[in-house]
Amino acid sequence: MSSRENHDVLIEVNAFLNTISSHPPVISVAGFFDVNREMLRSYSSTIVTYMIVLLQFGMGQPNNRQMNATQNTTK
Repeated sequence: MSSRENHDVLIEVNAFLNTISSHPPVISVAGFFDVNREMLRSYSSTIVTYMIVLLQFGMGQPNNRQMNATQNTTK
């Protein structure tokens, strides 16, 4: 590619990025809500929080080995 072609490509890419910045694409789910970065971030945060809560519930309960060891020592 020549220097002129590189310059033309750079101008086109910058024009595209400016257009996307000023008019971001909108994705709608059946017209009920729009999918955007905020929604994806909040969805991810909710999933991580839910997983942490599930892990905490699982850590509070003894597993089968602990229960068998406890039953064997009390007999």
